Amino acid sequence: MTKSRSLDESSLDLKRQLEVVQQEAQVLRDKVEDLDRQNEKLISENRRLQLLAGRKVGLFIFMAGEVFQPRIPTDKMKAIYYLGPQF
Repeated sequence: MTKSRSLDESSLDLKRQLEVVQQEAQVLRDKVEDLDRQNEKLISENRRLQLLAGRKVGLFIFMAGEVFQPRIPTDKMKAIYYLGPQF
């Protein structure tokens, strides 16, 4: 009888642990879904900003965090964009 009770308690403890692990897994799945949604929004915003930047006229070179704009007449050349290393 003691052995049976011990097994029942052990089984009940394992069931509780399983429930906790399943709840934690659901919380993590929800967080991943939220991060995926945020990532999609940021990707869309990044694309929008890149399109806006592509419409600007002139030569812009981004290097070491500084922006250089040479004095070249924009009517004589096409706009060239170099975005340097992506961090």
